[in-house]
This record gives sequence, structure tokens and C-alpha cells, in this order.
Amino acid sequence: MKKAVRKIVIFGPQGSGKGTQAEIIAKRYGLSYLSTGVMIRKEITDKTPFGVKMEKYVHAGKLAPQGELDKIVEKYIKSKKVIKSGFILDGYPRNSKQKKFLDSITDITDVLVVNITDDEAVERIGGRLMTKSGKTFHKIYNPPPGDLKEEVFVRDDDKPKAIKERLKIYHKETEPAITAFEKQGLVKHIDGMGSIQEVTELVKKALDID
Repeated sequence: MKKAVRKIVIFGPQGSGKGTQAEIIAKRYGLSYLSTGVMIRKEITDKTPFGVKMEKYVHAGKLAPQGELDKIVEKYIKSKKVIKSGFILDGYPRNSKQKKFLDSITDITDVLVVNITDDEAVERIGGRLMTKSGKTFHKIYNPPPGDLKEEVFVRDDDKPKAIKERLKIYHKETEPAITAFEKQGLVKHIDGMGSIQEVTELVKKALDID
């Protein structure tokens, strides 16, 4: 990887595998993987004032308020470790307002957009299966073993209607933020329809890394 510190944002609709790609790239090239979901869970586990607030929202199935999420993203981005290592940010910004805040606290060097069709997103997410103990499977890619004694089910938010609603939000709110990054010449689009390995190779090429 080039010596300059990379500050990467990764976008993609539900089911695109952007989180998987972010973790692979972060681990392979020594970047800090910053996921809003991971940040929030850590704050809850550490019982910070932010974590206490967030726990209430998580239990209620609500998203973190705009201002609160901004603060926690800024906290991690400005930590000594992240400043030194660079980062790949997953799950933020989700809209143009968050994009403006991100611009005010750091200079993003690269923006990746992992693209899949809405139909593919529904197929990938709609095929997810879970058990009450938390085991996860997929109807096509990772079917449950025949000797599994637990009952498997599809979560309500993984059903086609719920997925389509989440995709509508992505198209309406997140894509304008991507467009704003495109105007800055930072965006590289990635075909996310292939295998994990194939997509990883495309990401590496887009970032110009070995």
C-alpha cells in the first residue's frame, strides 16, 4: 500500500458485502476498520454515557440520532491509533448532512461503492436464516445442516418487504451523499455481483494496492 495515510469510505446497499470487504482490506493493509455498528456496540459494552443512550435506541429498534452518531464517529476518527493507521469507514455517512459533517472533521482520500442490483439484495438478504441461539445460515450459500436440532427462521427485517423499504432509504438518502463525493472526484464503483474473492480483487485494483 502507498505510504500516504488512506481515509476510505465504503458504500453499498444491504447485502452488497461492503462490510466483509472493508474488514478484509483493513486487516490486510493495517487500516482501522470503523463500523458504526461496532462503534455503538463497543460504547454500550463499555457503558459510556453515549453507550447508555444508544442501548435504549437499540432495544427500541431505532437508529442513533444524527448529532449523537456524529460525535461518536468523530471520537474514533480522531483517536491517535486511527490517525496513525488510516481507516476504512463503513455505515457512515448515510445522508448528505452526515457527509458534510465528515468533511468538516477529516479529509477523505477514497470512496468505494460496492454495487449490486436490488433484486440481488433481496435474494441475498432474504435467504438469511437464523436460530434462536444466534446461529446464521443462508438458504442458498450456507444452508443449515440436516442434523440441526434448532428451528431456523427469517427475521422480520430480512423479509422482502422490509428489505425493499431499506433499499428505498439507501437510494433516497445515501446515494445523494455518494453523488457529492463523486463531484470531488473520489468515487470508485465496484461490481459487487461476483464472489467475495472477485470483489476483493476489484477493490484492491480501485485502491491501487497490491
